[in-house]
Amino acid sequence: MNHSGQLRGVTIVTGVLFIILGILAYILPRLTTLTTVLGFGSLLFVIGCLQGYYAFKIQDLPGRGWTFLSSALYFLLGLIFLIRPGIGVIAVIYAFIAFFLIEGIGKIALALEFRNQSGWVGFLVSGIIALFISIISVTGLPTTMIWLLGTLMAAYFIIVGLSILFLASQMPRLINRF
Repeated sequence: MNHSGQLRGVTIVTGVLFIILGILAYILPRLTTLTTVLGFGSLLFVIGCLQGYYAFKIQDLPGRGWTFLSSALYFLLGLIFLIRPGIGVIAVIYAFIAFFLIEGIGKIALALEFRNQSGWVGFLVSGIIALFISIISVTGLPTTMIWLLGTLMAAYFIIVGLSILFLASQMPRLINRF
């Protein structure tokens, strides 16, 4: 199989995996919300520990005080997310609202950049949907927080998976063009 065929195969598998992940997140939105917050909290906690250890071990580290302060922030934020996941849900919901807003604008800009190419509509649609998700998220707060993150993740993963599959269908033409 040539390089372009391998690339297309990997792209198709990636798209399908995103769709499967989206379906699972849609079936289990509360679990997805909790898992996302606990996973994020765990990462912050571990990063805080590792960064603190690094700053402790290297005595002549430039900016050592700032590194300790930064590690304490990661550590405490991670600990809060792990001990009080509800606070983490609120923080992550607002971060995802900002993410979907920025992602939507970016996808629309990308679509407009490629509007003379086939396949640009997929990026436009995914951008509009991302913007729509951010607007719906803001208007439904605070009652929607328990399931919102999981549902947002589900919708976004499915949309990304479909966009990637559409890109894979256009790949032979795109690769030959470059």
